[in-house]
Amino acid sequence: MMNKPNSLGARPALQSAPFLRAGGVWPLGWLAAGYLFTDCFFSASSRFSAPARLALFAPLYAALVLAALRACGRRPARESWLWLAAMLLTAAAQCLPWAPDVLGPWHFLGLLALAAYWTACACSALAAGGKTSQWAPADLFWALCVYPFGNFGRLAAHLAGAAARRVRRKRAGKRADRAALAGWLAALCLTALLLAFVLPSLAAADDRFAALCAQLLRAPFSLNTAWLGEWIARTLFSLPVAAYLYGLFAGAATGRHRLRDKSIVCAVHAAALRLSRGALMLPAAALGAVYAVFLALQADTLLGGLAGVLPAGFTYAGYARQGFFDLLFVAAVTGAFLAFAWYAARGRMAGARRALCTALTGLTLLLCVTAAAKLWLYVAALGLTPRRTLAGAALVWLFFAFFALLCKMWCAAARRFSLPRAGVFFALALFLVLAAAPFPLAQGV
Repeated sequence: MMNKPNSLGARPALQSAPFLRAGGVWPLGWLAAGYLFTDCFFSASSRFSAPARLALFAPLYAALVLAALRACGRRPARESWLWLAAMLLTAAAQCLPWAPDVLGPWHFLGLLALAAYWTACACSALAAGGKTSQWAPADLFWALCVYPFGNFGRLAAHLAGAAARRVRRKRAGKRADRAALAGWLAALCLTALLLAFVLPSLAAADDRFAALCAQLLRAPFSLNTAWLGEWIARTLFSLPVAAYLYGLFAGAATGRHRLRDKSIVCAVHAAALRLSRGALMLPAAALGAVYAVFLALQADTLLGGLAGVLPAGFTYAGYARQGFFDLLFVAAVTGAFLAFAWYAARGRMAGARRALCTALTGLTLLLCVTAAAKLWLYVAALGLTPRRTLAGAALVWLFFAFFALLCKMWCAAARRFSLPRAGVFFALALFLVLAAAPFPLAQGV
């Protein structure tokens, strides 16, 4: 059978997985994973700290997914082991004694993104099967939103089906259950009657035993109501979280709501291929001219950081922050345009178009260099903080992306490597470094 022209490739037929209709410990495991993940939102005192709860959640979730795949008779994709290691390292990074909290809330969100992407990769539910491709942003969106919310009711259906099966089994032995229940009730009444006679006599014989009995009787009425209310809130909130996690895996494993069609992207690609070489050279020339004029007008302030000299009338903070994020945004927009131009050229650039795109890449790199120099001057004067570290990491990724694009344009050997895959894995490496590396953060800055 031939594939449709807009299909992302043939997929093996996925039958209904046995874990979706089996009983046993599966629902309890997903509920526990949801509770651990939810518990990180609450600041009340707990037996485990938030990093420890994250470190407990990741291996539990990984064990559930791997065990369920094994129950289905399926093997995780080879690349998924890399993403699994990244997820476990991210979860354990905050427990390291030397790792500062550079990422802040991004640590938690990154762990969720890694868990979702790893699940889709392990189930071969990515657009390219079990491999990262240029569809990585769409795959991440599908793993975070489409799979879990498209299968949000699977856990409830699983629990309802297990309860219905238990009811049917109990009805079969209804008479035996009633007899056993009557026997337990009689034993309970006899135990209460015997204790009512024995306990007062023992309490009268020893003061310490009497104090113990009084303390046990007062314990149910002296519970911390605030802690109890927060525990109930955590438990209730963990139910939709568990349904989200279960729906993520169920959707990825069964292929429900899978990304199968690329008609929109195919239309964009067809429109890009209709553009002539001159049509692509026009925006590249316009952007290059604008960047050249901007660098010429701002040479006295932008290039001051390269010389390590703070311009007059600026503070370190004001000089570093002036236009920093605007320059990052401009670099990101230029990178998107260059990637579009490379995609429209079908991975081959030559002549004037390659020279013009190279000049535009060089000017954008110069903008990034000036931003990095300003940031370095700021850090050298006042030290590292989490925000400055994240800004530096964004610059490092931009440098990598533009240099990789230059290599793709000029080096024939580099064209065999996938630029989107390289960008995704380099971003993963940066994230893990930020999560686990011992950065010397300044105190009180």
